[in-house]
Amino acid sequence: MRNVSSFNILAAGIALTLLLTTCDNRGNPAKPKDEASFSANVTIIRDLSQRKNLAQVSFFRNNQSCSTAVVKINGTSIPSTGNGAYFGESPLFSLNTGGNQIAFSNTPDSYSQEFGFDLPDSFGVTGVNPRFNPGAQDVQLGWSNSSFATKYLLVVVSQEYPGDNTSPLMLILNSSVHNFVIPDTTFENDSGSIVPGTYYIYLAAFNQGFGEYRDIKFPLPQGLPRRIINNPSGFLRYGTVARADSIIV
Repeated sequence: MRNVSSFNILAAGIALTLLLTTCDNRGNPAKPKDEASFSANVTIIRDLSQRKNLAQVSFFRNNQSCSTAVVKINGTSIPSTGNGAYFGESPLFSLNTGGNQIAFSNTPDSYSQEFGFDLPDSFGVTGVNPRFNPGAQDVQLGWSNSSFATKYLLVVVSQEYPGDNTSPLMLILNSSVHNFVIPDTTFENDSGSIVPGTYYIYLAAFNQGFGEYRDIKFPLPQGLPRRIINNPSGFLRYGTVARADSIIV
C-alpha cells in the first residue's frame, strides 16, 4: 500500500507541474511586430513656363514600393498612379510662396509624418541684350529677385540641342546674383563655329535642392544639390522655374 500511495503522490505532482506550465506563458512572450521603415523621393515644382504646379513622389515601405499611403501637399491628396508612385498637377493642388507642408501616412502601420519647405517666389528675366544677336556676341542677362531662394540655376540651350553639337551653358549661382554675361562661346559648336538659331534661357530658383521632373524642358547639370529628409528618409527637390526667354543668333 505504501508503494501505491507513493506512486499516486508522484503522479499528482507531475500533473500539477504540467498544469502550471501550461497556464504560465510568461516564459514565452509574443514576438513584437517589426516596425516598418519608410523612404521617399519627392519633387515639387512651380513651373511658370508651363503654367502649372507639379508634384511627383516615389514612396517605399521597407524598400518596397508602397501604394497604400496617402500623400498630401497643403492638405490636398496627391493621386497614386501605382507601384508606389504619386503624381499631381495644377489645378489639383496649390503651392504657397514660402511655407508649405507635405504629409505622409500609411494606415496599416499607423504611420504619419509631415514636414515643411519654403518655395521660392515667382520671378523672371528682366533684360536680354542683345536679344537679336546675329554676330553671336556676349549677351547681358538680368532677372528679378526670388524671395526664399538661396540659389539660381541658369541654363542656356540651343533649340536643336543635342543634334547641332552645341554645349548648353549650365550654372548654379548664389541668390545675390541677378545678372550674368552669357559668353559668345555658348553659340558655337564643338568645332568653334557659330551655330545660328534660337537659344532658350531657363532660370530656376531653389533652396536646398532641385532636380529633374516630368516634362522638364531643359537639361540639368550633374551634381545638383538635394535636400535630405529623415522621416521618411530620402530626398526632396523643389523650386520655381521662371518663364523661358530666348536669344536669336
